[in-house]
Order: sequence, then C-alpha cells, then structure tokens
Amino acid sequence: MFSAPTLRKDLVVGWSSVPSDTHRMRNEDAFLVMPDRGFFGVFDGMGRYKDADIAAQIAADEVQETLAPLAPDASDEAVADTLRDAFFAGDAAIRAEAHSRSGAGNMGTTGLVAVVRPAGVDTWSILLGWVGDSRMLSLPAGSRSLQTLTLDDSVLRLHASSAKQARKYQTALGMVTDSRHLSLRERDLFLERHVLTQAVGTSLRHVHVAAHLLNDGDLLILTTDGVHDNLTDREITAILRRPRSVGDASKQLVLAARVRSRDREHVRAKPDDMTAIIVRLGG
Repeated sequence: MFSAPTLRKDLVVGWSSVPSDTHRMRNEDAFLVMPDRGFFGVFDGMGRYKDADIAAQIAADEVQETLAPLAPDASDEAVADTLRDAFFAGDAAIRAEAHSRSGAGNMGTTGLVAVVRPAGVDTWSILLGWVGDSRMLSLPAGSRSLQTLTLDDSVLRLHASSAKQARKYQTALGMVTDSRHLSLRERDLFLERHVLTQAVGTSLRHVHVAAHLLNDGDLLILTTDGVHDNLTDREITAILRRPRSVGDASKQLVLAARVRSRDREHVRAKPDDMTAIIVRLGG
C-alpha cells in the first residue's frame, strides 16, 4: 500500500507498506500514523511465528489506545512512562491472543513508536520507544549524514562490550555491500543481524526510551528491517536527498528495497515485508 502525504500545519507525512514476495496477500507489518497527535509507529510481526500479522496489528492497536489519553502538554517523563505502558499493554494482549488460539504457539512483533511535539519556535521534541530492530532514522535539513536514533535488540548487543560499540557494529553493517571484505567475526555478525534478543509478545523485558531535539526541515524516517536490511545507509540517504515529496520518498524507499530483495546475487537481498514512514518537521 502506498500513501498520499498527510498534511498537518506543521508536519508533512508520507508512508508506504508492501508485503513480502513470499506472502503477497498478507502484510506482516503494521503501522500507526496520527499526524494530528504526533504519533507514528511501525510494527514488524516475527515471520517465524504463526499469525505474525495479527501480532503486529494487536501491538499497533494497543499502542494507539494507550497513547490516546496523553495530554498535549504532558511532561517528557509522562510521555516516556506512557510509551513503556503501551508496549507492555501490547505484550500482554499478544500473549493473551496466542493463549486463546489452540496450537498457535508464540506470537511476536517488533515495535517502534515516536511521539513528536513542538518544543520551541523551530525545534521539535521526539520521544522514542522501541523493542526489536525496527529503526528510527533522521536526516537533518541540508545534511548528507543520515543518523540512526535507535539501537537494535539484536545479537550485536550480545557481541559488543558496550552500547557504543554495538552502535559502531550496527553502523558498519549498514554499509556492507560485499561480504568478502569482512572479517570472519564481521561476517558472522552480518549474517545474524536479524536475530532478535527480545520482542513484543515474546521475551519482552525492557522498553528502550530516548529523547531527541530536532529542527524545522529535518526528516524523521521509521523503517522496518525489510527496508534497512536491503538498503545501505548511503542508498537510503541518496533517496531522501532527491527533491521529491515525502510521499514519493517513502514509496521510493520501499520500491528500492523490493528491487534489492529480488536480486539473489546481492549480499543484502532479503525477501520481507517493507514499511517506511517519513515525517518532515515544520511542514
């Protein structure tokens, strides 16, 4: 599904989502787009579990319901607490659904949610909550440098001595186009980068929360791993920097990822559901 941009006075939003070639009639990604409230989210159902699409949608619905009463002038601490509550509500609802489905086994999903609010004349407060490996990226206005604002719940954390080192691994693997240039350790990490250490609905222990201040003209980009696993950070940046609407940009990200996923000779190629949301701050 491809979107037309949604315009709020101070935000322009575009989004696109397509199912994997392996199950074209069922998209196991879900998303949340509420520009009037500044709520945005992506949820990637875990394909190795049955009913992954249902798990992702349950999480999206629970997050929306939990965030709905949040006051526009709530403190950052209140927003952070509400984000945590939203993820644990999703976790409980998914577990209950799995229990009710005879023989369904586990159901799980990643989750990434942003609460976007004005913080000044030309600045914006971004409160993030996430579990899993869906990512929040930002591209400052006029910059050529894409920034990743989240750190995956992946085996990279287990192999790193600190969060800082895990981020270095994540950044390095986001640029890989030829595995022949990797060390054996780096190659193992690249091949295992999709293995999660926690998810909503299964093994949820901790909701990551972070706050950022961004400026008018900056782009926020939410992606499921079907996009950022198939495309390098450079390729994502190149698409975002071309003059086009955020609706077109989100569509191009997904289309480029889909083309890459079908290139069986490329080291990054991976069939998957693909979702991208792009928010331009300041309209």
